Amino acid sequence: ARLGKAQDAEEALLRALKLAGAPQPAAGGGEAGPAGALPLAGVQVTCTYNLARLLEMNGELARAEEKYTAIARAHPTYADAFVGLASCALARGQRADAEARLRQASELNPAHADTRCLLGRLHAGAREWHRAKQAFDAVLRDGATDDRRDAYAMVSVANILVATASRQDEVEAMRAGKPAKPDRALELYSRVLAREPTNMFAAQGVGVVLADKGYLQEAKEIFTLVLEAGGGPELCSAAANLAHIHMLENRPLLAIKLYENCLRHAATVAHTSPAASESQLALSLQLAHAQYRANMLLECKRTLAGALHAHPGSAPLWYNLALTLYRSAAATSRDDRALADALRAASAQVELSARLFARLASARRERTRTAGGSASTSAVADWSELDLIPDSHAKAYALKCSELRAPLRERYNDAQARRSDDEARALAIAEELGEQAAAVDAARAATTQAEALDEEDKEARLVEQRARQAQFLEKFKGEKERDRQAAERRETKKSKAGVEGEYEEEGEGEGPQLKQDKKKRKKKRGKKDDALADGAPEEEEGEEGAAAAHEGDEPGEQEYEETVADAKGEGEGDEAEGEAADGGGEGGEAARARERALFGDGDDDDDESAAAEGVGDEPADGADAMQVDANPATAAAPSGGATKRRRVIADDDDD
Repeated sequence: ARLGKAQDAEEALLRALKLAGAPQPAAGGGEAGPAGALPLAGVQVTCTYNLARLLEMNGELARAEEKYTAIARAHPTYADAFVGLASCALARGQRADAEARLRQASELNPAHADTRCLLGRLHAGAREWHRAKQAFDAVLRDGATDDRRDAYAMVSVANILVATASRQDEVEAMRAGKPAKPDRALELYSRVLAREPTNMFAAQGVGVVLADKGYLQEAKEIFTLVLEAGGGPELCSAAANLAHIHMLENRPLLAIKLYENCLRHAATVAHTSPAASESQLALSLQLAHAQYRANMLLECKRTLAGALHAHPGSAPLWYNLALTLYRSAAATSRDDRALADALRAASAQVELSARLFARLASARRERTRTAGGSASTSAVADWSELDLIPDSHAKAYALKCSELRAPLRERYNDAQARRSDDEARALAIAEELGEQAAAVDAARAATTQAEALDEEDKEARLVEQRARQAQFLEKFKGEKERDRQAAERRETKKSKAGVEGEYEEEGEGEGPQLKQDKKKRKKKRGKKDDALADGAPEEEEGEEGAAAAHEGDEPGEQEYEETVADAKGEGEGDEAEGEAADGGGEGGEAARARERALFGDGDDDDDESAAAEGVGDEPADGADAMQVDANPATAAAPSGGATKRRRVIADDDDD
């Protein structure tokens, strides 16, 4: 249970009770009689009492009271059972019932230390310091048999001395030459620590006395050591004491953190006793005070409101809440930049604060009248700790709240008027900005549309430019191709002209008229080539055929035979004329008639005839070669001169 494993401890006690309730075996193997069960009854009572204490520590007061009642009925002289019942009643806040149970236990055992310690705790909780001190002094005077109870009594007496110490008592002690109450308490704490060096409650008492004497640094060191070594209830109390030291040093932010940790720790502990509830109330008041000192008014209001939910009858909580509301409203009234909503909230706060102060003042008067014998007619008069609130303070703050109402209301009206003007101005500005935004959007849309049209025009122009470039390139390629073809034709004709020149050099008997006619024909062919180069596609194919026919030719008998074959291809009439020229007079006459028709009349007919006759005396090897490729029905090959003239005539026909 001390390790915090309450569930395991309860299971162990239940197993012990089960074993204690079983009958013991006899020595001879049989069951023992009633006399043998007596020792087991004592063990069972002890286990039941320990289980009841465990349930009480866990806050299960109903089950604990059930166990204590069962023990008290079975053993009416068992004083610890009545002490347990008194402890449960005290935890429920039933002080009268607890005191009656303690009186029963004291009658059974007048020197029972637990009874006297619990009775002193009961009186201390009711702030009956004198009766509480008498109970603890009785424990110390009679001499407790248990050192732990003796230490508890000493620490309790020292705590009472510290709680009741005052400036007047110190003055009286100095006059009498006796030690003051804090010094006597410090002596008792020191005696406990000399006996039990690990007693955290005595160490905290020393720290409290040192802090009251002004030794804040030493007190802080002691509380810090307790925080580092403690792990039980003393942890929360040490943290709270350290927070009190921070408040004395005017460091409320550090105190706020410690108070919040204490409240969180207290919320995790299961408790139903009024003492624990009062401890939480005190921590909430201290936290609110620290937040008020740190000017954290909103957090202070929240803390007080939460504490009022748990303790709605606490007069200090209502007083502190009214004071916080007044200070918050006063701070808002001093703020020149406060808005209308904040001023309206401040007006509501000051109204509530004024009502709370007025009720507290009236409750004090009613409490005084009730103390004189009159009956109380208000629930406010029954608030706890109402005597702690000075009546003059409540009246003074109620008057201050009344004085603050008019300025706050006037400022709220002004702020509301300014708010209306600002809203109208903001609306006009918003409309103007909307119009400007619309104009900007329209201009942006027009610009975007124009840019889109420009982009389309650019794309169209780019497409058109690319088409023109492609057309120009096609035309340029066509012109280059035509130039190339013309160049090839010229080269072909040049090569053909060179072959003709060779033939002319080899020929014999050509007169001046034939040379003149050749020059004319060459000139005429040159003009035709120029015309073809300038663009005559209908004649290009014929010229290309002629150029292809003469490509690769070499001067000689083979070229002569191909030329004669081409001449023969022009018509069978030419072949007949050539055969007639070689065969007799009629053939020669027909050939000369054709020559005259082609070249005209002249004086060179005889020369041509002579040349034809002179050439005709050459051997007939070329005729044999011609017979291989020519028609077998043809006659002998023509003479050399007639053949040459036929080649020229064939060339002219090709042109």
